[in-house]
Amino acid sequence: MRIKPDWYQWLHAYRTREMDIIFGDCPEGVFADGLELGAGNGFQSALLMKYVRRLTATDINPAILSLPPRDAVDYQVLDAEEVGDAFPPGSFDLVSSSNLLEHLPAPQRALAGIQGVLKDGGVTIHVVPSPFWKFCELLLYFPNRVVVLLERVFARGGGRVLAAKVRRHTPAGHEPAPLVPAADNNPKTRKRPHSFLYRWFIPETHGVSSGHLEEFRAFRKSRWLAEFRKADMEVVAVRKGPVASGYGFGLDTLRRWLERLGFTSEYIYVATKRGQPSPYARYFAPRQGRAS
Repeated sequence: MRIKPDWYQWLHAYRTREMDIIFGDCPEGVFADGLELGAGNGFQSALLMKYVRRLTATDINPAILSLPPRDAVDYQVLDAEEVGDAFPPGSFDLVSSSNLLEHLPAPQRALAGIQGVLKDGGVTIHVVPSPFWKFCELLLYFPNRVVVLLERVFARGGGRVLAAKVRRHTPAGHEPAPLVPAADNNPKTRKRPHSFLYRWFIPETHGVSSGHLEEFRAFRKSRWLAEFRKADMEVVAVRKGPVASGYGFGLDTLRRWLERLGFTSEYIYVATKRGQPSPYARYFAPRQGRAS
């Protein structure tokens, strides 16, 4: 039994809409050379190819090299914080990432490197979760756990699988848990895991922040505007992305209603080198009737 939409179908539809909000006013093939940081499973790389004639798609996970080859796409393993050392200065017209910067322990190092590999007149575009997304993550975490549990129980053989999982679980003792590598979306961060009961009601932080209050502050627009300024870049546009909980509930009517009220689950930052006018900036300028 499925209560929520298929996760990957929902996620791909969400990412497609995100890309349309970002690049919807850009002509096809407008960027000669582009760099994607945190390419993941390559889905967004395929969407970027519409606007970039030669794309370098990178991720810290070596699995990116196993993606099917595509014409005009070069897949590389790269830690985004090392981007400044990986390419010659002024290599790219476009450098982009989606939901990456909040996972970097040293985002300023990455932004400084991006500033270096960006061509004069190029643009860099980064999607970062908003405080509203963080609020939804906390609010809907437990309901999502319940929905997932129900889907598993009512799936064929789900009861036996769940019972076996419960029998294997060992309750946390009184000794502090050892530090272990965090989840795959924070491969450079080591976090202390919480107890089984805690994790049923409260999620781990999404990015590298040590606590949820800190993460609320980390997702503020003012924080990222300051980060770009420190990297000697000028933010020429900030767009609002779609509304989403991050759990794939669907609820499109509610989502559209919240977007009309001005809510957003992510901010899209478009920046250039400071003092370097960009011929691409006009494609991202605010327009009447469009969230920005």
